[in-house]
Amino acid sequence: MEGVAYLIRHGKAGDRGRWERPDELRPLTKAGYRQADALAERLRDEAIGRVISSPAVRCADTVRPLAERLGLKLEQDLDLMEGMGPDHAARLAVQATPGSGLVLCTHGDVIWELLTDLEAAGVPLTAGIPAKKGSVWVLEVEAGAVVRGTYQPPPDV
Repeated sequence: MEGVAYLIRHGKAGDRGRWERPDELRPLTKAGYRQADALAERLRDEAIGRVISSPAVRCADTVRPLAERLGLKLEQDLDLMEGMGPDHAARLAVQATPGSGLVLCTHGDVIWELLTDLEAAGVPLTAGIPAKKGSVWVLEVEAGAVVRGTYQPPPDV
């Protein structure tokens, strides 16, 4: 395996229907912050060189503890926002290199569309295409392409 991209769906966030401000400002819930801390603990020993997030508060706050623990700058990328489609996330994922994996934190629609495209291309994925809040897809990259995807459920918090 040449590299690994960790595709993370943001942690549990407040109710979209009750949120009256712009959706990108919707924060994590207390459980979402616990998921963020648990994800930082889960991935702390991985060879990660970049942490990139949608600028939505719930995404950035999901991976901020990991970036801080690894001593990395938390990068924000507008093309990982909800509704932006899977292409940019796919281009970023294949940039993972040996010893310098990357984390991408985005939204459910982006993840589902990316996984659907990978599945259609014949990439082996663990059963189904789940992407619960706080979950991780470990995408193995070889020769500039995703060759396998393994689902890790969200942390129990």
